[in-house]
Amino acid sequence: MAEADFTQRYGPVAVVTGASSGIGYAFAEELAARGLDLVVTARRLDRLEELAARLTRQHGVTVTPRPSDLADPAAPRRLVDFTEGMNVGLVISNAGFGLRRGPHETHNAATLTALLMLNCHAPSALAHGFIPRLRARGTGGIIFTSSVEGAIGAPIRPLTPRARRW
Repeated sequence: MAEADFTQRYGPVAVVTGASSGIGYAFAEELAARGLDLVVTARRLDRLEELAARLTRQHGVTVTPRPSDLADPAAPRRLVDFTEGMNVGLVISNAGFGLRRGPHETHNAATLTALLMLNCHAPSALAHGFIPRLRARGTGGIIFTSSVEGAIGAPIRPLTPRARRW
């Protein structure tokens, strides 16, 4: 797709969650290079501000940092509301985390709840909030990222027949 077609279809504004590092950061860089203005969100405002300053300087786009912890059940709605009036054409739902160490029952219940809120509720709530706007504009898209660990798992140790007994 040509740059102008991409910008017309997915611009002028893209929202990127989890933009303070990793894949979200890379999405923000790529979209800014393609000329899209951005709303970048994550928990760490300092990293978002650094990213915004660099992308604005390098690509001449407007980058709006918006600190948010999407594990908070109300945060997705606040992000949708924050972008009201912006012509958002692309949403990158990238924020997430996983737990790798220790048996499931040893993890803090609040941490498990945050994991489900961030990895499951937030993407669904963002889609619910942005889809009507994307339909109304007639173009755009939503990209959901996830981890390969969701498909293959990562056991701590093999379970023996004896270990499976409760």
